[in-house]
Amino acid sequence: MTENRSVPFFFVPFFAVPCFVVSLLLIALGSPLAGAASKTTVEDIDRMLDAGAVLLALRVIEQEQPKFSTNPVPWQHWEQRRLAILEFREDWSAVIGRIAKYPSSLPDDFRVSAGESAARAYLAEGDAEAATAVIAGLIWGTAQDTAMTVERTERLTRWRAQLAESYLLAGQLPDARSTVLRYRLDYGSDPEGWRLAHAKGLMRAGHLNEARELLVGLDSTEVAYLKLLLRARSISVEPVELLSEMGPFLGGGRLLGAERAQLWAALAGVAARYRDHEVGVTAMEQAVALRAPIAAGDRFISVNADALWDAYGAYAVALANDSHLLVGRFDAWLALAEQYSGSGDVRARAMYAYLSTQQRDLNIAGIARKGLVSTLAREPRGLAVLGGLYLESSRYPEISAIPPFLRAPLIAYAVGASRHDLAGKLLPGLDAAARHGLALEWRAPVAVALIGTKRVDEAVALFDKDLVAGDGSPRMAVDAAVRVALALQVAGEYAHAATLLSRALAMAGSPWERRELLSLAAQAESHAGNHVRAARLYIESAAVPAGGPTDMWSWSASLQAAGALRSGGLDEDAVGVLKATLSDSPQPEELEFVEHALRHF
Repeated sequence: MTENRSVPFFFVPFFAVPCFVVSLLLIALGSPLAGAASKTTVEDIDRMLDAGAVLLALRVIEQEQPKFSTNPVPWQHWEQRRLAILEFREDWSAVIGRIAKYPSSLPDDFRVSAGESAARAYLAEGDAEAATAVIAGLIWGTAQDTAMTVERTERLTRWRAQLAESYLLAGQLPDARSTVLRYRLDYGSDPEGWRLAHAKGLMRAGHLNEARELLVGLDSTEVAYLKLLLRARSISVEPVELLSEMGPFLGGGRLLGAERAQLWAALAGVAARYRDHEVGVTAMEQAVALRAPIAAGDRFISVNADALWDAYGAYAVALANDSHLLVGRFDAWLALAEQYSGSGDVRARAMYAYLSTQQRDLNIAGIARKGLVSTLAREPRGLAVLGGLYLESSRYPEISAIPPFLRAPLIAYAVGASRHDLAGKLLPGLDAAARHGLALEWRAPVAVALIGTKRVDEAVALFDKDLVAGDGSPRMAVDAAVRVALALQVAGEYAHAATLLSRALAMAGSPWERRELLSLAAQAESHAGNHVRAARLYIESAAVPAGGPTDMWSWSASLQAAGALRSGGLDEDAVGVLKATLSDSPQPEELEFVEHALRHF
């Protein structure tokens, strides 16, 4: 999985794809080519998927899928896309839940296809018993079909390989081997990927030497990753040595985040053997931050926040012993934590975490929690670690047990991870007074969460006063305002969004930032029906000297201005802007589009 390159989060590159600009302008300029929206078809869904708009396609399916009772055949076509999306997103519980509710009158072909999806989902979830039952049902349920077509042969081949995988997942190695032997006799070869799947099964069962032997001669990124996990089980490997070997796999692109979490957890295990607390805690923090759903067949090491709490505690006790601190004299422990905290030292996080859990001095525990939040917030993946510690640990089984002052940072984590339902559940611990007293870095995500729960007025009230409330820089204030404004636009609150963006304009720190803000404000004004105001903002955005004479941003902003003028009833001005844009059209296709738009006036 390739990670996105970091860009300013408020950057909206609508100018970067000419076809997208063309589509917008055809609609905005009233072209007859735009036409009225027609009923969505599965071909439309396929186009969304081809364009990468997976969540949009899923939302359209949820809203517009025909009913099985009245349109069974179209329903099946739409449902196939739905299952494909859910599998792509690895939402295995949703796949299983969806299939469980299917009507019994489905055609055989669709039932078989759904059964294959269910088998993959159960294997990914680690439910070997259910997977075996489904796969066996597929094999025996089609046994009466004696015609060995190419399609049936391919299906049987696939199912029997999956059956061996389900046995491996359950740790039933003899059954898995006999299944593969039968497969080998029937097809003259091992199932594709069998050696890899077999090695994984052996690793989970603790047969490490056999797993190593199976991987000999195989060469791929996944094989190298598995060999590293096996290397971590070697008694001779040292933490620094393993970390060096992990280096090429830790960047984006080679492994999924969940797989990198497995590597970090493996390193934490090696560090624990050597009592290297610093490496162990740092590695477990990374593992918790990168935690993500991973198929059960690929899960070799448990990654959980409870292990991190334990690692913090062990490190804190070791640090206290080294400094000859007495148990119970936690004021001295706190002083040591504060001594470490200035440099962002992992030792500070360990001390704060340990002190936050002790019950003898609740005042020190409260100070320590704030110290833990402060030190984690400075780390690149710190909020993800904080989310794991307080939202996915047995120490805090209920949200109601989380102290109120922790709610805002956890809401920031939830909003950043697009877990908006979770953010909404965390809000009740923050009353109005507490929200208004928040630092700017926490106020924005809390406002986004309020908007998501339809409490727009309360969200807007958080930014009633000066955007820079004495605790942040102008850049932080602009980022916060844009973040909230985008959430307001998603909620349909365009007037509020436009007002907030207009206030942010006064703090724009560069021409680049200013023209982005002008464009965003223009979009909000246009959606609010203030087309003339939107046109003024688009024209101003186009005029900001941040590029060159053929600056694509300037060109597309001018086209947006023409569309807004047309919508505002100023057709003559719209034509004038388009004519002026002709001389600035950087590419032949852009020039052709402007000429086409002019002809339709």
